[in-house]
Amino acid sequence: MRYGNQLAFERKIQGTFMSLILMGVLFLFSNANAGEVTKTVKVKLFFPRDGTENGQTQNGTQLRNWYYFWKDGNVVSDLREFNYRNANFYGLYSGGVLYVGNAAPKDNDGPIEFTNQYYKSKISSGANGIANSVAIVDDIQIISFGKGKPDTTAITAGSNGILDTTPSGDDRINSNTIITGANGICNTIALGDDVQIISINRGEPNSIIILPGPNDFIDTDPNNDDSIISGGLKFSIGANGKGIDCCAETCAHEKKHKAMHDDWQGQPDWDLDDVPDSEEGKAPYYFSPRKPDTYNLEGFYPGSGYSSYGDNEFLARVAESSPNSTNPTKDWSEHGKNW
Repeated sequence: MRYGNQLAFERKIQGTFMSLILMGVLFLFSNANAGEVTKTVKVKLFFPRDGTENGQTQNGTQLRNWYYFWKDGNVVSDLREFNYRNANFYGLYSGGVLYVGNAAPKDNDGPIEFTNQYYKSKISSGANGIANSVAIVDDIQIISFGKGKPDTTAITAGSNGILDTTPSGDDRINSNTIITGANGICNTIALGDDVQIISINRGEPNSIIILPGPNDFIDTDPNNDDSIISGGLKFSIGANGKGIDCCAETCAHEKKHKAMHDDWQGQPDWDLDDVPDSEEGKAPYYFSPRKPDTYNLEGFYPGSGYSSYGDNEFLARVAESSPNSTNPTKDWSEHGKNW
């Protein structure tokens, strides 16, 4: 039970003094023999989560209270496998060592929905309507490089109902309109009250120019204002734990990185994303065998470096939803489970 009045006092723990919070007078009883009334006080003691009052160090670094007490008391079971690093990140697996950082006991940022950029996707022309990309691998070029979509309406008759414009280049008249010719680019400027649908020297905007081939993946990188239209495969990954839950999720994340490294090290990996070729291109996630960041995690976290290993990071975030055990009854951090 929480009370409004809080008193700070010092309690000696393991040879060091630690500031704790004393809370709550719960009941009174009478000491008949002494002829006086004595207050019996039941208290809950909490430690400042991010402080270093525990007095312990690891490799010369003062340990944060949350790390020391949650590990020592088995509050977050996986912490026994982790070292502490005094840095502003959640966790890290590096050089065969698992680390947690200062963000681990705070708030997780998931779940977040990510979209597969390449599986059964397409490439479209941009606003200029001209194909600026050339298909590679087994992708299929629908509109040739430098051209637009042929036979599309470029100019229509105006309010007088009469087509006043004479087509130029390979544009041609079709009923009461002018359409682009084989090059798919409008070569004609509307005259009179005719209406210009496609601007001069442009094609129909956002036309499909490249389709995936037999491997079902777009392998081509779009150029200029061409863009990828996703096939629509989406997943919400990550978790939203706080305190010990966030810490457990962080541990699950980093242990997944370690497991993938241990299980897959040395296997063929064409795109160098730390997910081997044998694990890509298949259900449920359909990672691209040629793109290291299939779900564009880098786009959500600019500057993170996920552009080079986003698929591996994706799987680590999936693991956050299944952390190992915590013991909430032993969480005596300020604003923790017993607060």
